[in-house]
Amino acid sequence: MMVVDHVLIVDVEATCWAGTPPPGESTEIIEIGMCPVEVSSGERGSRRSRC
Repeated sequence: MMVVDHVLIVDVEATCWAGTPPPGESTEIIEIGMCPVEVSSGERGSRRSRC
């Protein structure tokens, strides 16, 4: 049995529109955020992001 002591939380921010995208536009990922978390305590590590 494998025990997990840390997980990596990933958050993706993307362009979006209310309804259909305008002509010629599409959804694009504009930022990815990451943060390690210790499972037993819920303690967060250092947050990082890439644009």
